[in-house]
Amino acid sequence: MEEDRFYLFAFYDPYGDNFASLGSGPASAAGQYLLQFTDSCCDGYEGCITAPTPIGTLLVRVEVKNNGTDLTHVDSYLSKSTLVPINPRTPSDAALTMDDFANLSNTTAAAVPAILALAGICNGSYSQPASINLTLASALANASASAFTNAPSSYPTLGNGWSCLNNSYSGTFDSGTAIVPRALIAASLYLQNTADQALYPTLGSTQLSLTDKEAYLFTFSGKPPLADDGFWSLTMYNDAGWLVANKENTYAVGDRSNITFPNGDLVYGNGTKDGSFQVLVQDAEMTPPNNWTTNWLPAPPGGGSFTVTFRLYAPTTALSDGSYVYPVVTKVIAITA
Repeated sequence: MEEDRFYLFAFYDPYGDNFASLGSGPASAAGQYLLQFTDSCCDGYEGCITAPTPIGTLLVRVEVKNNGTDLTHVDSYLSKSTLVPINPRTPSDAALTMDDFANLSNTTAAAVPAILALAGICNGSYSQPASINLTLASALANASASAFTNAPSSYPTLGNGWSCLNNSYSGTFDSGTAIVPRALIAASLYLQNTADQALYPTLGSTQLSLTDKEAYLFTFSGKPPLADDGFWSLTMYNDAGWLVANKENTYAVGDRSNITFPNGDLVYGNGTKDGSFQVLVQDAEMTPPNNWTTNWLPAPPGGGSFTVTFRLYAPTTALSDGSYVYPVVTKVIAITA
């Protein structure tokens, strides 16, 4: 692929741990890669990936540029990427039969039903044991989640009300020991990328709300600093987590949008100009003046609660070391013609 196009083939185990990636940062060589469960000879392959579990997920992300024809171009790349099973090696011993297992002792299998019975599971049904207080168990779990979320080390601050999940929990969970963050991320950010591939900054209050006469202004200090193949977006979701239908067919704004500086120049034109620009978040049925339409991210019609998700792919260190000034978010009166 082109050097300035972000692409990522991310491999996950069922727990959401991104254990390996192939992609543009750094660029992976074209060729055949072997995905395996146990280590074996890699002769003849560009590389080998050993999965920690026998099942998993492969999530592919490829940047689509805003030129009207790029989706077809990206499809041509994807059609050249295949995932095919290979024939397993022929075992050296004869195949086993059920008779080989008939007289083997299996103390582990015999113990499992008794262990499940202690938890209230027997013969395919569940009965709450008298010693179990589910209300208390739920309260303890929620308290653990709250304690993690409120710990300063879990979400380092980035300035202007923005914070980001600690890099050690982004797409990885310390070899399975970080149980609480893994549970939280599985509920809302399952299959998250590692921090070297993407950042997901959040506002202190992740859910925003407006009336039909209000708006938010996201004032950017300048273009988010990304690698040459990077891209960013602000995406609108309603309170149920769905994209917001609107007559503009605008569901996100970012570096691939025709956003402009206050003087009307394109933020992402052909030049290297940088500086402050604004994104307007406003009711989908409250059309702003023409000078705002390219920078407008439509919110749910009639007002209400929603979420704006900030995604930064191929981030540079300036996005996490305090060098970059994150957007100032201000609630204002709706901007109308």
